[in-house]
Amino acid sequence: MRTVGILCGVALAASAAACSRPGSAAAARPAAHASATHVELAPIRLAGVSRRNELSTLCLRPDGVLLVSLAKSPEMRLLDANGTAAATWRLPFVAEAICTGPAGATYIGGKRQVARLDANGAAVRTVELPVKGDGSYLRVSGLAVMGGDLFVASRSGGWTIRRYDLDLGGGKAVVEGLSGCCGQLHLAAGDGVLFVAENTRHRVGCYDRQGKVLSRWGSAARGDPAAFGGCCNPMNVCVGPDGSIYTADSGPTSVKHFSRDGKFLHLACALSGMDSCVHVTLGVGAGGDRIYVIDREGACVRVLSRTEAAKR
Repeated sequence: MRTVGILCGVALAASAAACSRPGSAAAARPAAHASATHVELAPIRLAGVSRRNELSTLCLRPDGVLLVSLAKSPEMRLLDANGTAAATWRLPFVAEAICTGPAGATYIGGKRQVARLDANGAAVRTVELPVKGDGSYLRVSGLAVMGGDLFVASRSGGWTIRRYDLDLGGGKAVVEGLSGCCGQLHLAAGDGVLFVAENTRHRVGCYDRQGKVLSRWGSAARGDPAAFGGCCNPMNVCVGPDGSIYTADSGPTSVKHFSRDGKFLHLACALSGMDSCVHVTLGVGAGGDRIYVIDREGACVRVLSRTEAAKR
């Protein structure tokens, strides 16, 4: 792999085979890993970002631009599909969650706040979320746009999902009493369904815009690539361009592919070096050929590419 511009670089060349390298941590995982559909390319490394937990989260826009936010400053880096720098946005606060909306809008969530950004990254509206009476910290861990609605998962005591309009009006609580491990309750949406990574219950919850449960799927069986093992998985969920569902387990980390109704399709890849219970947001490119995974421990974006065998 080549060095990517002045912003990104190449890690070890051997990382191109990280999903199947003999003797690696990934190779020691369940046997089903041998049929993984993706291999790992060299990661994207951002200039000035080299330490654990300096990255916050990521989101892949429909046009293929990768949005990556920093954890220690209100800044977002925009990268093309190869990791080349496209722009840097200064944000009104540190973004803990990102999603995109219509008309070039980007939504970010952080401590007690949600903001709508225009196509140039300028904040056009910011709202504060409700907090507990003692004013305790309120984390935003998930954002998802579905039709004319923005859904926000936030924690102040327990977890609540609120529904806003796309101009950040409203804020009705539609799902309450959820639990999330490690400060995480992640969301994704597609075709009228809100998908929630209910990690403490080892399942994906499927809801309509009113918060009504449509279905739930998943199990906690260990050693089964179709199940969500570990202490609290799936940690993150993403709707692919074709409407299918991708999930990320952490501790250790793996990316899995499901149909919308929860049928296990493939193990995309098991990732070495990400063994703690962490936020591992996914971005899935057109056709599912390229998957981007935030690696907060390694301070980089991991890049997965579909194998030629899996394309046939």
